[in-house]
Amino acid sequence: MAVREVFTSVLVVLTVFLASRDGAWGRPSGAPTAACTTLTPGHLNNGQPISAQAFASPYVIKVQPTKYTPGQPVTVTIESSFSFRGILLQARSGDTPVGTWQAPIGYQLLQCTNPGDSLTHTSMDLKAGGAQFTWTPPNSATGIIKIMGTIALQKEIFWTGHVAAISPASGVPTADCASEPCVNGLCFQGSPGVHFCSCDSGFEGPTCSSQIYSPYCMDGRVCGMGGTCYQSSTTPGTYFCVCDTMHTGADCMTEITACNPNPCQNSGTCALNGSGFSCTCPTGYTGTMCETVPPPNACDSNPCMNGGVCTASGNTHTCNCQDGFTGANCETQVDCSPSYPCENQGTCNANGQCMCPTGYTGNRCQTTVTTLPPLLTTAQLTTQIPSLACESDPCQNGGTCRDGTGNSYNCECAGGYQGLNCETAADTCVVGMTCMNGGSCSASSGQICVCAAGFTGTNCDTTETNYCTSNPCKNGGTCISINDRFTCACKNGYVGQTCTTLTTNGNGTNSQTGLPLEIWWIALIALIGLLLIIIAIAVCVTVIRSGDSDQAHIIGNRNAKGYP
Repeated sequence: MAVREVFTSVLVVLTVFLASRDGAWGRPSGAPTAACTTLTPGHLNNGQPISAQAFASPYVIKVQPTKYTPGQPVTVTIESSFSFRGILLQARSGDTPVGTWQAPIGYQLLQCTNPGDSLTHTSMDLKAGGAQFTWTPPNSATGIIKIMGTIALQKEIFWTGHVAAISPASGVPTADCASEPCVNGLCFQGSPGVHFCSCDSGFEGPTCSSQIYSPYCMDGRVCGMGGTCYQSSTTPGTYFCVCDTMHTGADCMTEITACNPNPCQNSGTCALNGSGFSCTCPTGYTGTMCETVPPPNACDSNPCMNGGVCTASGNTHTCNCQDGFTGANCETQVDCSPSYPCENQGTCNANGQCMCPTGYTGNRCQTTVTTLPPLLTTAQLTTQIPSLACESDPCQNGGTCRDGTGNSYNCECAGGYQGLNCETAADTCVVGMTCMNGGSCSASSGQICVCAAGFTGTNCDTTETNYCTSNPCKNGGTCISINDRFTCACKNGYVGQTCTTLTTNGNGTNSQTGLPLEIWWIALIALIGLLLIIIAIAVCVTVIRSGDSDQAHIIGNRNAKGYP
């Protein structure tokens, strides 16, 4: 098989074991400056440097025109049916890079000695064979210049030593070299009638017209669908296939279609569309091949804490917080919030704290307060660590001492007393003391019922027959029971039904009749005076009658005795 037929229509080269390994594509952003001298990329495999392939490269560097004019552009072409991923190009005069390159899209300039004296790639995307570049020689001729390059198919498969020589156009060629007999190389004149060719890399023969063969697999291994098998010069015992233009894969068994390999980027799904294809992109990605990356989602960093749910809106986000949390990112724990109200009608303040109504307590007002009767309420409620404070017997009036925390104590007061040490008489009645029929409990009187008029008994549950029994008249008033009611004769200076109202003029009135008290007293005195007069008259009459009787008796006696 002719050399050109072997490499005709070859598109993709894949190795059996390298195709899926991380870093298989070598320098993803271009050759480093460390490669300026040796033109080797410095690829490593498990820390060991990877050598260039030993057999001839499928890539050939061509220049046009074949002779250069100082300062005039020269076109440099990478001729091959292979695609490639990485490249480093220089034009050297001796060992020094000269001239400047122009970087098309997908490539960049690299400064080794002077700005723009080298060219390399910007990504590891496949680049089709036949790529062309523009190099401009120096403004003065520097003799023969070699266009040199390193071309990488992938990380572990690359070739160095690509050379295409170009001489200045100002020289006068000899007769033998004037016809340019060297097809892929430079012509050098020897003795008259004798010349020889210096072949470009990859070619040999008297006129540099024969491409150097690469070693095929010697063990009968076959690459399917028209693929050509090559032994690896870097990893003994392994091989790789060079596939034709319609197949791909490690063994060239996969037919190339518009969707194979998948042209859709960022995990897009490819669908055949006649001779073309269309891509269905993941959410957020756009472009013919899903190449446009969506802007960052504000929720991708999971900013919402404590179980908050994030909602993105453009470049911002909002967090829907779980109960008990608030803040832009739900970072603050609270007892309440507008969406997490307090229990039992508690009020949530600006600090996220519950203000509980009377009768409730707790961080969310969830606990009902059990109110002890006032007379049984302890003065202090600190009971964690027992103390010896009760040894001094501080509780008075029969109170019971309970040791508290540290040196604290609390007193359980007996009925009728309250205060820290039960030193104060309570002004409320014992729970359970029930005064009936309008009676009221009086603690100041020893917790008894003060009954309303007409009732008596411990709980005012007995109806009085004498309405004065309960002494309803106050401030020294005199009670007078009349049928089913009573009246009070108030002392001077008091008025009212029970003589409880102090008058301003000092004159008392009867609460039932409303007459001034002086009239009653005058009537009473007049009655007594009248009685005294009647008694005096009666006495006088009696005395007179008694005198008359005695006188008649004396006269009778005298007559009886013969007195004259």
